[in-house]
This record gives sequence, C-alpha cells and structure tokens, in this order.
Amino acid sequence: MFEVALGYIERNSDSLHPDAITNADDIPHKVGGRPTWLHRNSPLDVEHVTCSKCQSIMPMLVQLYTPDDEVPEAYFRMVYLFACKNGTCKSFKCFRSQLPESNTHWCQNAVLSKSAPVCQICGLKGSKVCTGCKAVNYCSKAHQAVAWKLGKHSTTCGTDFQTTIGDAAWEAIKKEVEFNELEIVTEVEPTEKEAAASKMNVMDVESQLGGANLNMTEQEQEEADEDIRDAPDTEVDVDDAFLKFQKRIEREPQQVLRWARRRLEDEEDVMEDADDDEEETDHQVLWVSEQDKPKQDSDIGVCSYCQKPREFEFQIMPTLLTYLTIDHASDKAFDFGTVAIYSCPDHCQPVDTTGVPLPYMPEVAFHQNFSANGLNDRIKNVLLGRGAEIPQ
Repeated sequence: MFEVALGYIERNSDSLHPDAITNADDIPHKVGGRPTWLHRNSPLDVEHVTCSKCQSIMPMLVQLYTPDDEVPEAYFRMVYLFACKNGTCKSFKCFRSQLPESNTHWCQNAVLSKSAPVCQICGLKGSKVCTGCKAVNYCSKAHQAVAWKLGKHSTTCGTDFQTTIGDAAWEAIKKEVEFNELEIVTEVEPTEKEAAASKMNVMDVESQLGGANLNMTEQEQEEADEDIRDAPDTEVDVDDAFLKFQKRIEREPQQVLRWARRRLEDEEDVMEDADDDEEETDHQVLWVSEQDKPKQDSDIGVCSYCQKPREFEFQIMPTLLTYLTIDHASDKAFDFGTVAIYSCPDHCQPVDTTGVPLPYMPEVAFHQNFSANGLNDRIKNVLLGRGAEIPQ
C-alpha cells in the first residue's frame, strides 16, 4: 500500500549546505544548492550531469532523502534530480544512491567519513585542481572559469584568500550555476474531506484555480476564468487529465512535490474515507495532459540492473517554478508541466566488477509540458500564479 506525501517549501530553514549536515537525520529534502552526497568519498562526476543538448553542466534541482529500513541495502537512500537551466533543452537526469545501515560514511547521529574533494563552485566531484595555487578543486574547466571570473580567483590565487569567495561574488555564482536553495518539508496528503474542513493550510479553491483573486481586477478575473473554461487559442480543449490534475491539487495548492511512499502493512489507512477508485490510483502520477504520457516499455523501462519494471516514485509540480529565481518572462526560461521520477521498486544494489557497490544508479525522469495538450500561457499563468508567491 502507498500513501501520498506532499512537499512544501519551507522559507525559514537552517543552513542546508552539506558542510552543515552533521548526521543522517538532518539530511534535508531540498530544492537547489549543492547535493548532500551519501557516498562522501565518491561525489558524482560532471560527465554524468552534462546536458546532452547544450553541453552545459546541469545543477541539482531536487534532492529527496528516502531511506527504507525494510531494504537492508537502502537503509540510507537519496534520489537526486538534475536539470538544465536552459529551458529550451528540457533536459533532466536522475540518480539513486544508497547505503546499508553499517557503512563508513553515515550513521543516524554522526558523519563518519571525510568528504572527497568537490568542486568549489557546484559540489560535484572535484577532479581538477587550480594549477596556480593547487588549493582549490573544480569539476570542469567551465566552473574553473566561473571561479576565475565571478569568484575573483584571478586576484586571490596564491594569496592568503585563495580559497575564499566574497558574499557578493557567491551570490553572482549561485545565480549563474545553481537553482536557489530551499528546504522541502513533507506531510501526508489530506483526504478530500479533510482538505475541505481545513481552514489553516488550504487557500480558498476559487481564489486558486478560477475564482476571485484579490490581486486581479474584475475584468482580469473574468478573462482568466474564460481561459480555464474554454482555452479558445489552443489546439484542443483542456482535457480530462488536466481537469483531474486541477481538481486534485485544489486540496493543497502550494504543493511542489508528490511522493508515493510505501506504507507499512500495520499502519492505519489514512485514506479510509476516500472512494475505492481514488485509493487504487492516488499514488500514481498527476499528469497535466492526456497527451505525451510515457510508455512503460520505451520511456520508463526496467531497472538497468535487476530488470524489474521501474515504478513511479515522486513528481515535481509546476508550482515549484514560482519559487525559483529565474526570468519567467524569458522565452528560454526553465519550464515544465510536471517531472515524474521512476525508479527500481526493489532498491536493488548493483556492484562493479570488483564487488564494490555502485554509488549511483541512473533512474528515469520523464517531463511533460503544459503545451503538450494545447494549454496556452494564460492558462499556465493562472494555475501557477495562484499556487505560490514568487520570492523576492
């Protein structure tokens, strides 16, 4: 059995930088920033997260800490999702990483190993060293150039400040190479009845997805409602998948993530007042369109190692876009309708030719665009603009 956990952005969180994490219990779910590596001696290499279309280095979009104490090899478990910031590429890459309870890196209340050198700019494997000072590591020549230009290493190399980057320079670097860092907190999705009864955590449905909005004039509101109902400039009308998507997120309009978590057999069924059809499908993907859904054989496939068919694990919701500090007006802005992650259902742990467990296993990230079913920008803006407040 499954339960759906929803992810929300937590604005006032403590430091999420990997260096601030002192034990496994503190590993955060988060958007952006640097990855927290489970395999501290084996950070991911840049070659695995280079965009196949524009060849740029893809920053981490989301990390989700997903331990499973019922699978010995996955007592500690992470899923990392990387995305190209160039919105025209639509490139995503996903990796699973895990450790058994007894390991040399982490335990519940301590970090057991020293981290291998990482890139000063992004936190990927620091396989290159500055030839001048030999004190700073980089993942690539591209990020060495970023450090030289934006990080002012050209002026500090060989000095007492050669490993230091000023606050203003860091802000410029992060804007260039990262998605802004935000913590994700999770809660079990409320039932329809619970959501309707709650006044504290649910914004009014009409003001979110088609009703009165205090930030709109009456005329703008009428136009927005007409967009949702009729979609006159699109190739097709709003389809059943979008209507289902819209109806389900009414329960919690600010959700940025939906996670299909396995429920223990002896746990109480939190969906006991849901109807049977919903109970059977509530852990499946909420698509924004009936078109361009993935095919199991060609798009999702089987685990590369154990050959079990991959299963849906979690999806990133379009509401996340409103929290990202990107130029939403640009025709090259990072954009998606939803991104669904499919992974090995058994959390299998393959080994290399010498018997050493592999630190990273590629999984599938399938993205679907709003435009796939003819939804125009006005509909997308209505949906996204009411789900979250764009951060300052």
